[in-house]
Amino acid sequence: MTKSSVAGVVEIVALADDHAEPDDAQQRFLALSFPAKHGAAAIKHLTATCGSLADLGFPHLKRMKRDSAAPQRLLALVLPLPDGADESDTDILSEDARASLVTQFEGHLGVVDVLKRGPKTREAWEAHTKEWPLIFHASVAAEQQDEVITEEESMTMKDLARLAKELAAREPENRADSCCALGCLVVDPAAPLECRVVADSEQQQSSNEVFRPIFHAVMKALDGVARRDRERESAKHPRREGECEAARGTSRPGRGEESYLCTGYDVYLDTEPCAMCAMALVHSRARRVVFATLNASNGALASAHRLHTIKSLNHRYRVFHAQLCSQDEEKS
Repeated sequence: MTKSSVAGVVEIVALADDHAEPDDAQQRFLALSFPAKHGAAAIKHLTATCGSLADLGFPHLKRMKRDSAAPQRLLALVLPLPDGADESDTDILSEDARASLVTQFEGHLGVVDVLKRGPKTREAWEAHTKEWPLIFHASVAAEQQDEVITEEESMTMKDLARLAKELAAREPENRADSCCALGCLVVDPAAPLECRVVADSEQQQSSNEVFRPIFHAVMKALDGVARRDRERESAKHPRREGECEAARGTSRPGRGEESYLCTGYDVYLDTEPCAMCAMALVHSRARRVVFATLNASNGALASAHRLHTIKSLNHRYRVFHAQLCSQDEEKS
């Protein structure tokens, strides 16, 4: 699935899930109604015996609310019920456990329907929290805030993708059976146009054969970024006579927000990267990854996999396919 296409630059996003549930899908819960005086004790007991709602897979739900049918009572979520089950299902909660809840907290059991998945927008939270109190995590709306790619920006992206292809053409190991990109540019989009390239794969020709099997173009370029950072640090903090590198490292504060190699940088490739390189770009905190050619067998961002769409990753970059037509190639 693609999100948008501007002047031949197509954004690659998550594939549509034909079986995806609607945003307002409901989950049935076993619930306990009890006098408000037992509120703190009931919450402590439910957390200890049934687990927290976050552990149960519902971090967006609050455990308790005022019982609208009886203002002097509270209503607490106990456990989620499978489809078709009701409050009498002993597979969910044993008879002894039920009796303990009812007796200890002077309560009775029933069922309630609550929002199954966390709200993606504040508007959705405001609508559904009236039915059952919800916790809204602002970060879930982050992907709604992606910047729109302008036509001028897309033309610049294609120009840089062509440069990556030129790098690949000069690569001594240029071959049809390569499993990954052969040309890579790391670009600082905030820098002036004439000095945007931070590092590239051509600058980093390694003579150490031990690393050759995994030293793909992406790895070479990242090595170049790391080398540039080390050189900058050395220039700012010259080594004193007799001082070892380890001692210098512990005597200065870290780089703060620049501590990741590619924070805020864009990466341009001649070919869609393999899984190893795609993951290296996750760890490096790249902002965008742009490639010119699909990699049907080993591509990890559009062809064989879409690694950047995995929601559990601690960083996700945007991915674009710069579709270079024959006229584009004639310009390079």
